[in-house]
Amino acid sequence: MKEVSSGEILSLCKRRGFIYPAYEIYGGIAGLYDYGPLGCALKGNIADLWRSIYALQEGFVEIDGDSVGPEAVFKASGHVDNFADLKATEGLAIPPEITTDAKVIPTLVGRAIADGADHVDAFRRTVATFDGSVAIGATVADDPRTLLLALRGSGQGVYVGVADDLYLVASEPYGVVEECDRYLRLDGETAADPLDPTGSRGQIVVLDADRAGSLDGIRRLSYSGLDLPVVADDLHPAEVTTRDIDRGEHPHFLLKEISESPTSFRKTLRGKLVAADGGYEARLGSETFPDELRAGLADGSIDRVVVIGQGTAAVAGQALATTLIRLLPGSPLRTEARLATELSGFGLRPDMSDTLIVAVSQSGTTTDTNRTVDLVRARGATVISIVNRRGSDLTDRSDGVLYTSDGRDVEMSVASTKAFYAQVAAGVILAAAIAAEIGTSDAAAADRRRLLGSLRELPDAMEQVLATRPAIAAAAHAVAPTRRSWAIVGSGADRIAAQELRIKLSELCYKAIACDATEDKKHIDLSSEPMIIVCAAGLQGSNADDVAKEVAIYRAHKAAPIVIAAEGDERFSAALHVLSVPAVDPSLAFVLATVVGHLFGYEAALAIDASAVPLRHARAAIEQRVGGPAAADGDHLLAELRDDFAPLAARFFDGVRGGLYDGSLEAGTAVRLASLLRYGTGIAPLESYEVEHGRAGSPIALVEDLTSALTAGIEELTRPVDAIKHQAKTVTVGISRS
Repeated sequence: MKEVSSGEILSLCKRRGFIYPAYEIYGGIAGLYDYGPLGCALKGNIADLWRSIYALQEGFVEIDGDSVGPEAVFKASGHVDNFADLKATEGLAIPPEITTDAKVIPTLVGRAIADGADHVDAFRRTVATFDGSVAIGATVADDPRTLLLALRGSGQGVYVGVADDLYLVASEPYGVVEECDRYLRLDGETAADPLDPTGSRGQIVVLDADRAGSLDGIRRLSYSGLDLPVVADDLHPAEVTTRDIDRGEHPHFLLKEISESPTSFRKTLRGKLVAADGGYEARLGSETFPDELRAGLADGSIDRVVVIGQGTAAVAGQALATTLIRLLPGSPLRTEARLATELSGFGLRPDMSDTLIVAVSQSGTTTDTNRTVDLVRARGATVISIVNRRGSDLTDRSDGVLYTSDGRDVEMSVASTKAFYAQVAAGVILAAAIAAEIGTSDAAAADRRRLLGSLRELPDAMEQVLATRPAIAAAAHAVAPTRRSWAIVGSGADRIAAQELRIKLSELCYKAIACDATEDKKHIDLSSEPMIIVCAAGLQGSNADDVAKEVAIYRAHKAAPIVIAAEGDERFSAALHVLSVPAVDPSLAFVLATVVGHLFGYEAALAIDASAVPLRHARAAIEQRVGGPAAADGDHLLAELRDDFAPLAARFFDGVRGGLYDGSLEAGTAVRLASLLRYGTGIAPLESYEVEHGRAGSPIALVEDLTSALTAGIEELTRPVDAIKHQAKTVTVGISRS
């Protein structure tokens, strides 16, 4: 038989209409093709065959990802720059089917071994050629009882847990504590050789399984090859325990962590407040507030404070900036809160010795924040970090460290909550300490002491808010699933709550949420008739009166306003729901509004997820029947399924009529499900199936299509709470500014 080349096959496919070059009238793009009529049919047949085996019989679900992406994605994954450069400079011939940089590493290591290097040196020399922040683990087939680890940069972490006869490697301490009470943290940032600060930055660790659990089995080197012996003091005690990562009686880690927020708040205050006339003063030691900083603030040589962070930490930093401005009326001290990336990109000055940078981070490993800290320190700025994790990369870069909680507060849910409250507490304390050093009038000092007294009482009020969860849940379940557009607004300090809630509700409920000033909302997008959460807990007097008018305008435009306000405030009668919080110092009330919002987001996610229950049950019925004796006979299979589908379809149709799916189920998915369920329950005859769905109607075809539609609907409605959709596909990429 004549051999046929791939080029001949490609030519035939083009002639017969299986594929056509994409964008051909514009000259085409190499490697991109459009499916022609026969190609579409072939692709559909292959998909149907896959579904008939894996979806119906094995219970698999489908995903459909992009095959073309923006350049930034391929830069982040190493396909551009480093990956391409290595292939070119090293002359690597890697099969085109392999599109990840993972193959580059063993190829280069294998080549170094072939050139005579031992396994460890071959690995070290290879990883030293890689640019950027990396964490790599490897083993060699000839020596399977040796594990090679490499870490460079601050974008990832590598921890080696040590226990009897065991080494356990993880990217976080949480991953080792169940088996190990000690761990070694690789340092990817510190240079081992001052004469070679670039080449010696990063560490290699070699683990010997034959000596597992002992220091003798751990060999550590710098990237440049310097031996860095591991001694007992290098092993950190695992302060995080299995108790810390136990969900207990809570159904989700998120609810557990929201419930623990008052405790984290109290731990952050512990030992940092001392009684004073009419209230409290902040007391911070030199490890947090260096003497040089105190002197600089007092004599005016430090006259600028910039609070930085990313995400939730940046929002929490706004509380520090807002509080400091309040406590220093008329002061020449310039105070602002900025995203770390905004400061490093657009706010650096050659000389920043007049600036105090307060860097806020939960983990202390946020790449963008840490890189910005490096840049400002190189320009002479003083840095204080507010961070949760002891011994993290950020603490090593800071002149002073203010730990939140007790420096070991664990959050297992991806959506961080209690860290925000602890960061706010730490920020207010630090703001009060800075204000005290600068010196203020007697009236301002008295205001500072009153504020810290209110701060000390705030955890009690937070616990009162947690007790109102049933009312919050009722509002969330009634409104959230039915509204496709969401917005969160606030004025004054309440904007801090609004911005934090926008982040958390976006993460929990998979919504693109607008966040605006309350009075500005009417000028923007009321035409979308959104659900609007109005953070108004700290408003008083005419400000509250004005916001009440805004709420009435929202309602008149068919929006669904839900107001968070102080107990006893009767101004917001136009709201669809009013969720009350205890009356506290107005500048701190945003904390209570945030507690309400976090609980609302949790309950809203549960409500949306619960709407998928009839769809999950219908798919489960298909899976069970397909595995039973009726599966071979399509008519018998469909007859049995109709009994299963009837109550589930009725529940789904009731939800559609009631607007339950308006907020989160795509219209096309809802229409397809409704149609297929009518056929599945026998309401519509299979004879008309082809007209509506484009393929011949048969019991098997119906079951396949319904399974596919149910899976799509379930995917659109599922809210896992403690995880985030696409989380496994994301890559931590930091800025590369200098």
